[in-house]
Amino acid sequence: MINTTYLLISVLTITTVAAIAIGLKGRDRTSQGAIALISAAMLLFLHAQPAQAAMATNENATSPGQAEFEEKSLKINPAGRHYSGLEYVKETNSGQMAYSDTKIERKIKSIDSRLTAGVVNGSVIVSGRVADKATAQDVVEKVKSIPGVHEVTFDLGLSQGKYDE
Repeated sequence: MINTTYLLISVLTITTVAAIAIGLKGRDRTSQGAIALISAAMLLFLHAQPAQAAMATNENATSPGQAEFEEKSLKINPAGRHYSGLEYVKETNSGQMAYSDTKIERKIKSIDSRLTAGVVNGSVIVSGRVADKATAQDVVEKVKSIPGVHEVTFDLGLSQGKYDE
């Protein structure tokens, strides 16, 4: 559906440009080209406003139901054998100095020796095999709590899949 305000502004802009162009009929081509360029820029700006408004929406505008669905369903693959995703650390440990990448890797290894981690500037990629989803979630939370970690990308294999009972 076309927004009537933008339609009205577009018609007024085109009418104004046409009136100016008629007034410049006897003028040189440089003036006419400048008017045409300004007109095109105005139309582009006016029609881009709805798209810019959509881009400025709040990223955290998911409903509680959507957030719960994403948390519970989307991180397990359909066969229930992998827990994977990306999580960001919301707060930094203000009282502690950030660990170096090497120290973060050692700390992750101390959480569970089956884990493999790569760390670059506090961004962690962790993979390995754990017993179940609860253990996987615990691993991710522990990694996020390490000082200096900003984000955690994880792909953890689960020994007990969703369909294993």
